[in-house]
Amino acid sequence: IIPGGRTRQESSYKAIEYLEPMLRDEDIVVIHDAVRPFVTEEIITRSIEGALDYGGADVVIPATDTIVQDGTRFKGFIHRIPDRSTLRYGQTPQTFRYGIIRYAHRKAREEDFQATDDAGLLIRYGLDVKLVEGSPENMKITTKTDLVLAECLYRYLQEKK
Repeated sequence: IIPGGRTRQESSYKAIEYLEPMLRDEDIVVIHDAVRPFVTEEIITRSIEGALDYGGADVVIPATDTIVQDGTRFKGFIHRIPDRSTLRYGQTPQTFRYGIIRYAHRKAREEDFQATDDAGLLIRYGLDVKLVEGSPENMKITTKTDLVLAECLYRYLQEKK
């Protein structure tokens, strides 16, 4: 266990740097949000396979809601509605070859670039990130409503066993 950072990106960076003496560039690093307790072995396996084949993988599910983009000039008004068929909700784990994610994190620190997640760093530097199938059950618990839904999901999954 190592101390985290002030941001998600800084926490990931600290973990990547901590791992340097233990890993080779081709080794695999799996980065997962602790607030996603329902991740399955199948999702983790698909993520690792994606990283082995492409260098980086992000777990996603199809967007089911319409996503609207707020305008930069007219805050509070819809600027654009992207084609939902091309949109995905990003989940974790995000999985990478060690040398690739280390490169992206170091480059981002040099440029003082902040991304919302680790896959965003690879995209920034022109590196591929393979999309792999996630699950709606791999939910992120961040609000009280999420916690209520997670408790229901937990009971459902226990009954299903």
